[in-house]
Parts: sequence; structure tokens; C-alpha cells
Amino acid sequence: MEWGRVLEYRIDVIAWSLAAASIPLVSLALWYNVSLQNPTGLSPQETLTYFLLVIFIKIITDAWNGFFTAWEILNGDIVKYLIRPFPMIWNDIINNTVEKCIKLLIPLPLFIFFLFSFPHTFSPQIFIPSHWLLFIPSLLLALILSFTLETCFGFLAFWLEEAQQIRSFKNIFELVASGVLIPFILMPPTVRTALSFLPFRYIVSVPAEILLGQASFNQSIQLLLYQTVWIFLIIMLAYTLWQKGLQRYAVPGQ
Repeated sequence: MEWGRVLEYRIDVIAWSLAAASIPLVSLALWYNVSLQNPTGLSPQETLTYFLLVIFIKIITDAWNGFFTAWEILNGDIVKYLIRPFPMIWNDIINNTVEKCIKLLIPLPLFIFFLFSFPHTFSPQIFIPSHWLLFIPSLLLALILSFTLETCFGFLAFWLEEAQQIRSFKNIFELVASGVLIPFILMPPTVRTALSFLPFRYIVSVPAEILLGQASFNQSIQLLLYQTVWIFLIIMLAYTLWQKGLQRYAVPGQ
């Protein structure tokens, strides 16, 4: 049913995919020119590879369920999910999975084609099998982390009427804190350290860092552990927000 519903709005899905790719492409144009003129930092190959990976990772890990959750809480539509035999969260999981499958129909084959047709334009680090063995679980953990974090921001609507606005601020801050606008490796050490205490780095930057070999094997294992810990903490937070929210929730107008 969800597959059929998403196909009805396939142009919207393509439009959102292009919108998600636009900011990394602008960042790519900027930092690629910087890498051509600056011998330190990322090389042109690494810069190109990094931002193409960011586009791919963003499509995989992007989550929007908090928008719909907050809206349904504020207008009372959440009640129809509470009387169903399966938890509300499964509706969001299915929607997220189906839309990701459609969004990847075009960029994934293109990425694979360019990867094997023009390997010299990419960083050689991404062709190392051991990097992929760590990248894949990191990408899956980033997906779960992004989804659960977005769920928490949706549940804020139990207490705040401006939950959507808070989500907007979170999305803007995430562009910087996750490494979409500025690669983490190019940030000043103090900024990089401060942002490492937030979950956003572990959604986009960490999988790219692992695949590009910017982290050693031991550091990659440590980053995977941090992702797991963040997932556990945010799932517990989401569960608490849900339980406490339902205890005080009243349908608007009643």
C-alpha cells in the first residue's frame, strides 16, 4: 500500500531528492576550487569523492517522519494510529523505507557506473575492501540514528506547538554539524571536538570518513561504538517522550 501511495507522488520524490543533493553540490563546487589552490587539506580527488558520498549518504540516512508525527499530534490525527493493533512507528518505518528505495533508483546506478567507469577521478581509498566492511555497518547505524533522532523531535509536539519550527532549526544546524557544508577534517580542532559531542556527525560525516580512510581501523571501531551508544540513548529518549506524551495528551478541541 505504501509503495503504491509513494508512486502516486513520484515527481515529488524526485524533486525532494534533487533538493537534498543541491546543497552538497554547491559545497562541492566551493571546496573543490579550494583544494585546487591549497596543497594542504583534502586533495581534489578526495573532495570530489567526499561530497558525492555525502549526497549518497544523505539519501540513505535522511528522515522526515518527525514532520508528519508532529503534525498528526497537533491536529489529533494520531488517534487513528493508537487504536490500530501495530505500533505507530511501523508506519513511519515503512514509509521511510519505500521512499528511499525509489529515491535510489537513479543515483545508485549512476554512482556505481561512474565509480567503475572513471576510477581515477575518485580517491583510491574507497576501493579498499576493508573500508567497505566498516562503511556498510556504519551507514546502517547512521540510518537508524537519523530516524530515531527525527522521531524524538516529532514527539516534542506533545508539549510544544512550535515543534515544527524547532525541527527547522535542527535541520539547518545539522548541515554544519554533520559535515555537509564543511568536511569535518577541515574544521578547526576545537570546533571539531565540540561537534563530536553531538549526534549529527555520526549521521553523515562518520560513514564518509570511514570509507575515505580518514580514520584508522581502531578509530573506525570507536566511531561505530559511538554510533551505537547514541542510538541506544536516543531510543530510550524517544520511548520516554512517547510514554510521557501519551499520558498528558488530549485531542485538540476537546
